[in-house]
Amino acid sequence: MQHSRIAIIGAPLDLGQGRRGGVDDLGNVPVDQPESLPAGPDRARYLPQVALACKRLATMVDRALTKKKMPLVLGGVR
Repeated sequence: MQHSRIAIIGAPLDLGQGRRGGVDDLGNVPVDQPESLPAGPDRARYLPQVALACKRLATMVDRALTKKKMPLVLGGVR
């Protein structure tokens, strides 16, 4: 049995799928939804939430690399 070498990390950030054949789906990065938050300044909309999502993504990428997997990050609007 071949071990997977790719780790997929979904980043549905708008302020990602299990597959056979050598892919680990590590799930999506938790992201706050804009409908429940104040937007903040026009030039820095949702800045604290974007920064938190990026920090969570960095942690997931680091975990994949620690397990000697190649992280593949898929992002965009759901």
